Amino acid sequence: MLKEYEQLLKYDTNKFQHLIMDLREKDPQNPQYLYLLARAYLQKGEVSKAIAAYKKSLIADSEYTQSLMGLCILYNDIGFYKEAKKLYETLENTKKNVLKKKLWNVSVENFHSNYYTLSQDYLSYGRYEEALEECQKVLKDNPNDKNF
Repeated sequence: MLKEYEQLLKYDTNKFQHLIMDLREKDPQNPQYLYLLARAYLQKGEVSKAIAAYKKSLIADSEYTQSLMGLCILYNDIGFYKEAKKLYETLENTKKNVLKKKLWNVSVENFHSNYYTLSQDYLSYGRYEEALEECQKVLKDNPNDKNF
């Protein structure tokens, strides 16, 4: 589902934003919808609204990796380095906890999907070298996966 929304975001930000708002009415605490809303705000250049949406996503689920990554990158890009570092450390700890405690039913493919999402975030910020690095991580572990 996330990939389909990412595609819509690329082509029609306003339609995408209305769709996410409708979905949020049905499930206002869904961290994925809040994450997607943050992405729409970023696409429109509304940084403060994007930060607020990322934070709401993390209130709903403090270990939601896409929001942790997105907000971490955004903070870094706007010069909030302390906050970015703290989120990065949280993200690293979250990944370790998930693997150790098996809190989620997360497969390797889902982690690779997060790397792919991170690469898309980097692309949207014009950070092409970092986007390429994330894509290479996915391809290294999944050389025959046609989805990547």
